[in-house]
Amino acid sequence: MMTGPLTGTPAPTSGRVIFAGVSPRVYPKPWYTHSTMGGFTGSELKYADFDGLVITGRSEKPVYVWIKNGEASIMPAEDLWGLTIGATVEKLRQKHGHGIEVACIGPAGERLVRYAAISHPPENASGHSGFGAVMGSKKIKAIAVQGAEPEHFLATCKYAMRLSR
Repeated sequence: MMTGPLTGTPAPTSGRVIFAGVSPRVYPKPWYTHSTMGGFTGSELKYADFDGLVITGRSEKPVYVWIKNGEASIMPAEDLWGLTIGATVEKLRQKHGHGIEVACIGPAGERLVRYAAISHPPENASGHSGFGAVMGSKKIKAIAVQGAEPEHFLATCKYAMRLSR
């Protein structure tokens, strides 16, 4: 899961995040591909001081990735497993606050449906390539992110631009 160099800035169409890896859609042929998603997860990831995530291995039990202000944690998600996208997001927002952004899978990803999406409600999804099934195979229910306020990030960007002159 990666952001772009302008993600989190006011640049047009810069809010997208990209998921990349080996797609389960064309199994058994290994095929490396990507899928993008709009919304605010990518910007929030940047505000949390992350340019992206590389996830290797798999968990024995359901988990979610919790990222807050430069630190990532693996949290238990047994209580989230089996929930719909909307119910998962609501439960995580009850736990961590309504200022978080969430990208997650639903029951299709958990059941390893090869074309399952990663969703970021209310209307964003990474639906190409079946990366919801990849998250399901790793037992990752969600990626929940809370960064610093965007104003702080933008002020840092402006400062960096002044240094480069």
